[in-house]
Amino acid sequence: MELLAFCVGDFGCVETKTESGVPVRVFAPRGMEKHGKFSMELAARTLDFFGNEFGSPYPLPKMDMVAIPDFSAGAMEVLPSRLY
Repeated sequence: MELLAFCVGDFGCVETKTESGVPVRVFAPRGMEKHGKFSMELAARTLDFFGNEFGSPYPLPKMDMVAIPDFSAGAMEVLPSRLY
């Protein structure tokens, strides 16, 4: 299963690498990149933790995330509960 998203806008990014060398990037509207720093650092540590914990490294060549402010439609986890 794959998840694909297209985001159009003026985005900047912050980037780091995990201990195993996987690039982790967070894209955010230009000027707000610093707000993605915590998510970026947490994601990098999480990939390393689970890779070590389960003995299986992150299988993809990179991890990219997009921070979208004022997303009033709700998260994907919330949508199914609205259908009932």
